[in-house]
Amino acid sequence: MFCPLKRPVLTYLPTLTLCGCLLLFGTFLSSLAHPTSLGDGIRHLTLARLLQEGNSFGGWGDVLYSGYFSTRSSDPWFLTHVLLMPLGTLDIAIAEDMLILLLIGAVGITFLLFLRTLRLSPASQSILIALLLLGHVQFTFRLLVGRPLFLMVALTTLTLLTVLHKQPLLLLVLMTIATLLSHLFVFPLFICLLGSLWLLSLSRKRTAMLTFLSALSGLVIGLLLHPQTSNFVHYVFTIFLRVPFLTELDTGTEMHSGIGRMAAVLTLLGACLLFAYHLWYTRRASWKEMHRRGLSLTASIVLVMTLGMLLWVRMLDFLWPLLLILLAQVLSLYPPIAKETAHVLLPRWALLRKYTLGVLLLVLTVNTAKTFYSFSTVNAENALSHFTDPLKNIPEKSRVLNVDWDLFPSLFSARPDLLFARGMDPSYDYLSDPDSIRFFAAVRNPSEETDWNVWLTELIQHIPSDYLALWRAEKRRNMIETLNQNKSLEHVGMSDRIIVYKILSSTEQSAQDSV
Repeated sequence: MFCPLKRPVLTYLPTLTLCGCLLLFGTFLSSLAHPTSLGDGIRHLTLARLLQEGNSFGGWGDVLYSGYFSTRSSDPWFLTHVLLMPLGTLDIAIAEDMLILLLIGAVGITFLLFLRTLRLSPASQSILIALLLLGHVQFTFRLLVGRPLFLMVALTTLTLLTVLHKQPLLLLVLMTIATLLSHLFVFPLFICLLGSLWLLSLSRKRTAMLTFLSALSGLVIGLLLHPQTSNFVHYVFTIFLRVPFLTELDTGTEMHSGIGRMAAVLTLLGACLLFAYHLWYTRRASWKEMHRRGLSLTASIVLVMTLGMLLWVRMLDFLWPLLLILLAQVLSLYPPIAKETAHVLLPRWALLRKYTLGVLLLVLTVNTAKTFYSFSTVNAENALSHFTDPLKNIPEKSRVLNVDWDLFPSLFSARPDLLFARGMDPSYDYLSDPDSIRFFAAVRNPSEETDWNVWLTELIQHIPSDYLALWRAEKRRNMIETLNQNKSLEHVGMSDRIIVYKILSSTEQSAQDSV
């Protein structure tokens, strides 16, 4: 029987899938009382709140009194913080929920825009959207911690789409925005440069030159518009581009290998290769046609990022969407290719649609449940009261030596009127002050042989401070017991998560000794 609603509903199925995922995420986030993470998300939102309240900000040197940014202050996330200002009026937990949904929406919409340009059925587009947002546990997890870098992921997808559709002038606008958005502009810039070579190989010399010049011009304009141009340029070329290669630092750096999370990546990569080979073998599409349609460009980008993920797990943020785009490009050359290949490799019973959809639904459900459970079980630990209470009696503008670099977002969000010693990846400390890294490495992996009194004396001499703050952990029990007995410290606050001491000056210490 003919149903007049069937076709229109099918046409909007990808959009409905994206909306359904957003509803799913929104429902889950509304069930959490506290931020999903005490990481970069709340740090950026706190700064956006300060800007919204009319406070000036000349860079992270306004907040950090030690390390690289204390010597060359800049804000690598300038435009990001400007865009987040409307969220500054909200409670931090609500603001983070809104940010997460906006980031998911940005990534999902740009991905959907890309799919709309390909010859794919609505059902195939819907499956790809579901795989994007729910198909990789680690990717979904990183979406839910609210890191604004996903704005750059969305912009990178738009950049690739623009290059493939040979619209070089639009790249000028995109690269200008990307440069102002954050230092991660290197990703869309890389795509532009690789795209110029791809266009050159197609004998599109004029378009290739325009693509290169537009990308370069956008970069220059963005740098000139940045409020801390010289310091930002210095940061990008002397710090940011060197950080990924300092993976040997044993201080808790985020730049660690992602090889243990590559099962889904390698599976999709294998599927792309298998489908592409089957297209060539059956003469459905030649290698030349694949190259002309841009598959070679996307494949080159994916290959570089896959190799990068072997060293840096954070490459997944950009790799996963681009890998699914590559799969979509392969399928668009001849949509029945997946079914034909499955007929060759799989038994007949496995080809039934109900089994295929059942397995897909099971994988997505397990991934989603696993991710949501991980966030739900630790959410109580993310209450900002764990950090505001121990810091409440500290005077404004006091220098707080947070020996744990990943403690900074929580402390900054709880008391943005204080100054902090560390705020970025430990690689930043190493590049600006190599001697300091031994103090932080000792805390990262405490040893019973460490003399914590000597460690404290040398640390305070190296980084003069007013207060000391550190995470509480079972492996630090001996360390904390020793610090509690040290007469150079006065206990001022503690919670289930952190402990805070006042560092006594020689005068204060003498006065206490006399008493």
